[in-house]
Amino acid sequence: MTACDLNENLDCLDDIHQGKFNIIYASAEAALDKRFLNSLKAKDSSFNKTLAALIVDESHTLET
Repeated sequence: MTACDLNENLDCLDDIHQGKFNIIYASAEAALDKRFLNSLKAKDSSFNKTLAALIVDESHTLET
C-alpha cells in the first residue's frame, strides 16, 4: 500500500490522478482543492480504481 499526505504536498496530485496511491490523507481545505476534486471526478483517472481510503482530517468542517 502506498500513501500520500495532501497537506504536505499538493504536487503529488499528478501521481494521485495516475493511481499511484492507495491511501490519501488530507485536510478539509486540501480535499476541497479544485485540482484534487477534478481527479476524483475524472472518468479516465486510475485513482478511482486503486483508492482504498481517503481520510479527511477535521471532516466535520465540510458541508455536503
